[in-house]
Amino acid sequence: MKKFTALMLALMMSLSLVACGNKPDDGNNADDANTDNNTEQTGGTLVLGTSADYAPYEFMYADDSGTMQYAGIDISAGQYIADELGMELQVENMSFDYLLTSLAKGDFDIVMAAIEVTPKRLQSADFSDPYYTDLPAMILVKLTPPISTTPWQTSPARASAHRPPPPRKPSSPTRWKVRTSSPSPL
Repeated sequence: MKKFTALMLALMMSLSLVACGNKPDDGNNADDANTDNNTEQTGGTLVLGTSADYAPYEFMYADDSGTMQYAGIDISAGQYIADELGMELQVENMSFDYLLTSLAKGDFDIVMAAIEVTPKRLQSADFSDPYYTDLPAMILVKLTPPISTTPWQTSPARASAHRPPPPRKPSSPTRWKVRTSSPSPL
């Protein structure tokens, strides 16, 4: 039985190596997005879909003539991609919720809108490597004047012991009322 298992494992490993082999590139592979055929396009328009309501990634502003212009990190990156491809950039603005749906329909060539990669979104679109990572914000405030310390915190004997001070005795004794009669039944 051990020999049969070892033989089956060896057979499966050899088949997996054969499946990973490369065939020679004949230059006719139009499906590969990384071929030189797709990146050497010149002219034409690169249509970028975005939701221009999330500054500083993408937003709209009025230029000197009053015309609304698109700007932001994603718009600049899209312009760089269009320049590298030798294409003109056309920006289309729409609601964030419909960007990936419109991309799948072919309304846009690319979508850039500070989109976070999620497993559900990976099912409908390919994503680039992240170009920005959002870290949690932390605000530290310097207190002026500093927090006052009590003598036990600054005393070398207390500080080395790392223990809190003994409990304080109340300044006046606590007086308790003592009920002598039992509560009346309801």
